Formats: sequence, structure tokens, C-alpha cells
Amino acid sequence: VCVSRNVLASRISRKCIHMAAGSWIIFWPLFRSEHWTWRLNVLVPAVYTLQLFVKGFILRDPNDADVITMTRTGDPKELLNGPMFFTILMTIVGLTMFRKTMGVFIMACLGFGDGVAPLAGYYFPMGYYPTYPFGPKDRKTVSGSLCFVLASIIGYYMMKFVVLPQNIDPSMNENEFRMILQVATIAAITEGRWSLKISPWLPL
Repeated sequence: VCVSRNVLASRISRKCIHMAAGSWIIFWPLFRSEHWTWRLNVLVPAVYTLQLFVKGFILRDPNDADVITMTRTGDPKELLNGPMFFTILMTIVGLTMFRKTMGVFIMACLGFGDGVAPLAGYYFPMGYYPTYPFGPKDRKTVSGSLCFVLASIIGYYMMKFVVLPQNIDPSMNENEFRMILQVATIAAITEGRWSLKISPWLPL
């Protein structure tokens, strides 16, 4: 609604959705890990994956709300790239890393880090560098990459206290900050090497 009424820029709405989707794991505590129904935590991302496929591959309606709010150019086929890969990764994380530290790491980097970085790079551009060798003609910013790391760390600690029980992965507590810093830095460097044309493959 905000985008269609020109209240909110499309690039901002896409990243708001990005961060909201990454925060989906805050609902994990509602599921009991000792009962098989915990697998239902991936129901929404799985259904949304199917919906994005139908809208991007079959319907191809440029006036669809998801096309307007989730794509850069308004081309419905873009839903088959970043948005659909995002929901696929959500499904994988929900099934294989349910209430695990690494699952929170991944969603913090993908949701918060990758959500904030483009906005920081666009509105506060500092230190341009080429995405060599994966798209040497494209450029990204040092400010965007630094904000990727910072947002990933903040996002992790915000979601950690909601998602993870106090007694989960106790071996990781001692070096927790160093680990999330390393993971976020590696993710930021990797993201910085990829051009816009192939970056939708980065989540997988």
C-alpha cells in the first residue's frame, strides 16, 4: 500500500520485507521440539515459495502486489530469483537448523545484514569497490559491507534471546561474539564479490 501510494520507496519496502522475513524464526519457541509438529514451522515459507513460483513463472502479472514490492524492475520473473531463493533457504533452515545457533546466524546475516547493506550503500555511499571477479563492472560500497556486519551482529543478538533456550549449544557461549563476527564478516565479503545479476544465487 505504501509503495503504490508513493509513501515508501520500492527499495526500502523490499528491504523491510527482507528483514521481516529473516525475523520469522522468532516464532520457533511456539513449537515443541519433542513433537513432530515442530516441522510445521516451515509451512509459511514453503507455501510462499510455491506462491512466488506461480506468480513469477505462470501468472506474470506486473501489477501484482508482490511484484511491485519485491522486485527492482517490476518484472514478475524477478520473483524467481532473490525472493524465492530466500523462502527456499528459510525452509531449509527451518528443517535442518531448528532452534540451533547456526540457524539464527544464517537468518541474521541474510535478513538483517543483507537487508541493511544495500540501503546503507545507497543512502550513505562511502568507498566504492568493484565486485571482482563476479561482475567487475558493478560496484558496491565499504559502508554497505560494514553495515552488513554490524546489522548481522545486532540481528543475531536480538533474535537469540527470543529463539534460543539458555541451555542450547553451551559449547558456543565462550566464543560466541567472535564466531558471529567471523560469520558476518565472511558473509559480507562474499556478498561484496557478487554482482546484482548473480547475487540472487548467493543465499543458496
